[in-house]
Amino acid sequence: MPYHRSLVNFLPFTGLVILLFFVFLGISLASYIIVKRYFPKLLTDTMPPTFAVISGAFAFLLGFTISLLWQNYTNANKLTLDEAVSFYVMIDSLLALDLVAQGKMILGLQNYLTVLKELEWPAMHLGRAIPDGWNAHHQLYEIMRSITPTAEQSSAYGNIFRLLDSIAVTRMARLQTVDPILGIGLHFVILAGAFFVLFSVAINRTGEIVSHYLSICIVCILLAFNIGLAVYLTYPFSGDIGIQGKALLEGIPSRLNKIQVAKKDVPAAPLKSEAKP
Repeated sequence: MPYHRSLVNFLPFTGLVILLFFVFLGISLASYIIVKRYFPKLLTDTMPPTFAVISGAFAFLLGFTISLLWQNYTNANKLTLDEAVSFYVMIDSLLALDLVAQGKMILGLQNYLTVLKELEWPAMHLGRAIPDGWNAHHQLYEIMRSITPTAEQSSAYGNIFRLLDSIAVTRMARLQTVDPILGIGLHFVILAGAFFVLFSVAINRTGEIVSHYLSICIVCILLAFNIGLAVYLTYPFSGDIGIQGKALLEGIPSRLNKIQVAKKDVPAAPLKSEAKP
């Protein structure tokens, strides 16, 4: 849901949990005051079995949802790391080509990574798709097609093409994780379940008033943390705990820079002195 992503990008995780806590606390206290004043017969010292069953089912649903979202988050992070590993291997294969071919591909890789860092990652942060990343990736294919390898370079040349194919598959899967995996219907079910639990705790007057308010606060804290976590995990590349992709966006450019520096530091081959008669 778009407003969820905007909330995640606007508030840090701790801030979202605190906001949800006060919202849930206000709902619980308002429910208790209204029921106590207008429907006092609804107040009970023990939770009805039906309420207990529904609350247990909601707890299971919320836990299962967080588990699915966590798997999606870790999968998105793994895809980013796999993409970085493919680039690392490609750079090693690239060193087997001649210096001109290396220079062309290094420039193409630097352009691709610049597009990822400055355009694609901010777009994923906002939940948008842009064609610039695919255009930069296609340009790498064009550069490789313009290179004519020697017999010694053919193995590395073919390996680079295979890695480009692998990167294309990985980035496609990565981009798909930007969209939420949960439908709008499940969001409303979770919210409805949370309100039901808050209402159940509010009318279940256990012991003294202090212990009653304490139980309400504990339930609100648990709900705020778990629902806040679920909202954040829904968008793996958004918010302050979103995937940063440092291995890809910082590690690969650093590796390319080291290769360029190493080339500059290689001393030129000394000229052979002519033999004196």
